[in-house]
Amino acid sequence: MIASSDVVAQIREFDEKGFLVLQDLLPTLFVERLTREVDHWVDSGLRQQSINACLHPGRCPVPEIVELEMAAHGELAVFPPLLELLEDEDLLGPAFVFHHLHSDRRPSGAPGKPWHHDYEQRPQRDRRLPMVHVLHYVQGLRPGMGALAVLPGSHHEVAEKDARSHLGTRVLPGEVLITELPPGSTVVLHSALFHTRRAGDASEAESLPAHLGCHPQHLGRR
Repeated sequence: MIASSDVVAQIREFDEKGFLVLQDLLPTLFVERLTREVDHWVDSGLRQQSINACLHPGRCPVPEIVELEMAAHGELAVFPPLLELLEDEDLLGPAFVFHHLHSDRRPSGAPGKPWHHDYEQRPQRDRRLPMVHVLHYVQGLRPGMGALAVLPGSHHEVAEKDARSHLGTRVLPGEVLITELPPGSTVVLHSALFHTRRAGDASEAESLPAHLGCHPQHLGRR
């Protein structure tokens, strides 16, 4: 899949567009293991404990385990097909570092998230060093779950993360809408690319999976 002509074309256009879509990147058995770990991470309260510990250090206890200490999550952080792809000079190149990973479970009909980007730089002053966010749609994406919309080329702007948040999740000229992906698919975004998550369709909640596991990874060039 990584060597397909479609993926090669997307990589060559990454500097211009700022995103690429990798369908079926993660094998089925790996997806099953990740799904079980996401369920445990959320249902056990570990996810909320980790958030509380970050927001209130010293006041809230540190969870007994973090995501990278779970077997499948640790493997995801160093998943060879993905790392080999990111070594391409049109993406990150051969030298880059891992920043963070977090997983969550999003119910059907969940609210959207306004337009934003995730380029870690304070203050925002340039786009000299590439960073990418890797969104793993563990259980895929189907119409009604809440689409991902991206704004191609917007990663070349030097703008604050919330520069378009006043627009909510509205449709913008030139956006690309991703509404359907098979399980185990991945979307790679330049971290400065503006994107939004549209609200899911609550009327379809009964016919949709109970949860959608997503694993954003953040990596940047050294």
